[in-house]
Amino acid sequence: MIFFDQIDVTVNGTGILAENASVSVQADLVPAYVIGLRGIVDQAPNQGINNSVSLSYFLEVDNEPNYGIVDQIRNFSSTTEELQPTTINIGGISGVFYLQSYQLNVAPNTPAKATASYVGYNQVSGNVAEKAGTVNYNASNGSGIGFGFASVGGNHTLKEAFDFNYSFQANYIPVFALGSQEPISVKLMGASEDMSISKTGFYDPSFTGTNPDGTLFNQNGSTGVQIFGLKLFCEDDSSQSVDINVSGTKVKSTSVGHSVNEISRSTTTFSKYF
Repeated sequence: MIFFDQIDVTVNGTGILAENASVSVQADLVPAYVIGLRGIVDQAPNQGINNSVSLSYFLEVDNEPNYGIVDQIRNFSSTTEELQPTTINIGGISGVFYLQSYQLNVAPNTPAKATASYVGYNQVSGNVAEKAGTVNYNASNGSGIGFGFASVGGNHTLKEAFDFNYSFQANYIPVFALGSQEPISVKLMGASEDMSISKTGFYDPSFTGTNPDGTLFNQNGSTGVQIFGLKLFCEDDSSQSVDINVSGTKVKSTSVGHSVNEISRSTTTFSKYF
């Protein structure tokens, strides 16, 4: 019997501070029915292997492999090369996967958390096993964990923001050849990202496709929202951060909510497509 503290969770060899981690392997079947016969003739494989990985963890600004992969996908534009898959190991079971979604939430006085999901089309390997002790976790002793009161925008200072949310989605198509059980290639077909900020006041976009501007940010000529760790608060150290690039995004929606015993808040969402 193996408990949670006895396993490794790594993304491309980097250990993350996971609260939940799972891997699922699915082999679809299709029943074959024919005229003149009651019941099935056979249960045949349908498509290929479809694997998935789900990760939920504390964000370390000095040790965040998944947002680095998001950046790679955002900047990937080659039509001749393949996007490199990510190697993930969860408790001794490992395989190659492609990042499908990524979410990040920052709220006041709360550790920043992220979730990531991956999809895979190849066989996984290994079995549930205890960690080998070769992966280094929490190298900064907690001071690298993103935290709400330290998550200010160094480039774009958030104006009276109550929370900041970021999400990214990518779409892939596996290409199979006759006689192959695994895809001969996996094509990145597109991606999108959405961000939202909750704050006081109401932002009314003047026209479809409005850029987020000084109404949402105190801009000083840069294009990012920086999320800092506890080091910023405890040691005034701003050398490490996760930088969310908002360049090229467009405002998509604004909503205002009022509740008893709550401050009235508006939430503005802006998006970008790749």
